[in-house]
Formats: sequence, structure tokens, C-alpha cells
Amino acid sequence: MAEPECARRNEQPYAALRASVTADSLAEESARMLESVRLWFDLHEFLPGGGPLLRYLVVGTGTRLQVDVGYPVPRSTMPQLIEAIERRQAAGAGVDEGVRLDRLPAGTYAWVVHEGDVSELAEVRDMLEWWVGSKGYELDRWSTDRGSVWGGRVEYDLTDGPSDAPDVVFRTELAFRLV
Repeated sequence: MAEPECARRNEQPYAALRASVTADSLAEESARMLESVRLWFDLHEFLPGGGPLLRYLVVGTGTRLQVDVGYPVPRSTMPQLIEAIERRQAAGAGVDEGVRLDRLPAGTYAWVVHEGDVSELAEVRDMLEWWVGSKGYELDRWSTDRGSVWGGRVEYDLTDGPSDAPDVVFRTELAFRLV
């Protein structure tokens, strides 16, 4: 595994579905949600600005998670996408199946790219948290009665090719915002 790094990142708009899921159902629910968001992009005739993302909003005590699952939106196309959404709504097309536009905040992020099985991601998350603390940095998170709320914790799927191909190498970037 590569050594984690820190870098300043700009705000990143994205389109996603938000859900409260269990850790055990995250993979299955994420796949379903990504398909819905992808169809939403097709409906609005826009392309995502990159591969899928998973943003952790609340990591609950126990196994409950509140997450956003979707795709980045290029900043340059955000105004046109908002206009397309407003046109559809004005034409009576109704709601957009719960897809929301949001933004990952700008800031300094600790990040690392993991190449390997997605079942290893829990270890990589733990390692990145440890690395942040060992360098004297502080994560942008705080405790509530629902669990740890994260100001910016995201995983990007960087895998090339179909995930069901026999020779696929899974690549996932994990990025945690620092204070």
C-alpha cells in the first residue's frame, strides 16, 4: 500500500442519494443507489465528473451509517445541471427520485489509494486514521448521540473496467478532511 499523503482540495460538487444503512448492507445498497443516480444523470443528459463516490456523513455507534452514494459533478457543468433540473420540475416532471446535489467541502485531506480487494478497506480506513494521528493532524469529525459526524470523509472508486471482470484490480481512494 502506498504511503498516505495530505493535499489541499477544492470543493467538489456531487449528485447522490442519501441513505441510512447498516455496515453489512452497504455494498448491496450502494450498488442499487449508484444505478439510480446513473439513470438520473442519463435523464438529465449529463455525464458524471468521475467514478462513483461514497461519502460517509455519520458513522454510528454499532453498525448504522448515514451515507451519500453518487458521482462527482464537474464544477463547470453545475449551473447547467441545476438549470436542467429546474426545467424538468417546471414542466411537471416531478421530483428527481431523491437525488440531491451537494458538495464536499474544500480543505486539506489526508488520502491514500488502495489497490486490492474491497474487503480490505476497513483495515485501510483504520490505517489512515492511525496515520493522521501519528502525524499530529486532527480529523474533521465530532461526536453526537448518533455517532461520529464527518465533515469530509469520502471513498472514490478508481477501478478501470467492469467490476465483474475476472482480472479487475480494484482501486479505491480514501480521503479524510482535516481540521
